[in-house]
Amino acid sequence: METSTPVQPTMDQTDQLVTRMITGLNRLVDAHTQIDIEMKHEGNRLLGRARLIALILALILALVIAPTYVLATRHIAHPLMTLATTADRLAYLDLSATSEPWLSRDEVGILAASLTSMLSSLRERGTALMRKTKELEAFTYSIAHDLKGPLREIEGFSSLLEKHFVESGDPQVKHHIDIIRRFSLRFMHMIDALLKYSRLEQQDLSRTQFNLLDMINQLMCERPTSPDGITPTITVGLTFSHLYGKPASIRQAFTNLLDNAIKFSRHCHAPKIHISGQQVETGWMISDCDNGRGFELAQADKLFGLFERLHPAKEYEGTGVGPAIVKMMMEKHGAEVWTESSPGEGTTFYLAFPYSQEFINVQQSAKTPS
Repeated sequence: METSTPVQPTMDQTDQLVTRMITGLNRLVDAHTQIDIEMKHEGNRLLGRARLIALILALILALVIAPTYVLATRHIAHPLMTLATTADRLAYLDLSATSEPWLSRDEVGILAASLTSMLSSLRERGTALMRKTKELEAFTYSIAHDLKGPLREIEGFSSLLEKHFVESGDPQVKHHIDIIRRFSLRFMHMIDALLKYSRLEQQDLSRTQFNLLDMINQLMCERPTSPDGITPTITVGLTFSHLYGKPASIRQAFTNLLDNAIKFSRHCHAPKIHISGQQVETGWMISDCDNGRGFELAQADKLFGLFERLHPAKEYEGTGVGPAIVKMMMEKHGAEVWTESSPGEGTTFYLAFPYSQEFINVQQSAKTPS
């Protein structure tokens, strides 16, 4: 039986097979490359379309937002800023502020109409208040003048009586006449103090920045020497020099504080007065401390009342108006004043001046480059 032998491919057949395989591979690579090129072109086309769509959307948004912003600025933001400016001027009692009329009856129009109505009402009430204030001031001066006339007559006649009875040597008569004279003079001083309080209350002074340290030093030089020859040692320890407020009002307040400290510490062996102050986060804090007679802390609220006295008039002269003027001056600055004291250990007055919005605006304007 014959066995068959496998047919061996010839070299030509092998070469043809290899050539066919290489050709197929090249075609496959070409097809893959072509697909990549087409996909890249398609991706570029899609990216271009996406960019175009995004640009169109951006233009549409810009066309919508820009007019909306312009309209909102013109019809909402600008009127609201105008109303805010008017309201801010009203906060500083500037009744000359005006509000632009708003024709539409939207929310801004209603707000503008309300502000205009409030302005008109405030002007009317302000005018009426000024008229009543002037009438009250005239009435006060008239009453004070009418009261001082008879008092001067009483004091004058009591002086004549004193001279007439000086030869009689009757101590009781002289004592009674002396009481009449002293009380007449005290009553006239109280009337003068009341008029001074009234004038200071009616003052409407402008605020400015001034040198408080120079003011205190000047007041120290102006203080008269004590009748018994004992002059208190006054020291100043301010960590700042300038204060923002009404200089004339603050000067009057410190004048009263210094006079009080000198008066109530004059019976000490070594009277001392120390004025200190520092600038804190919310404003300026100042203290006026003496080692005088002092008083019970429970009477602190009574101290600032008009014509209130914590010590007998025969021991310490005065009308009891000084601390009331200090309190009034502080209230006109939106500031606070309080006191701490103990009998025989002196008294300390504390004055807290807050940063006003006007001061903050001035500081911000100074920092803003022109």
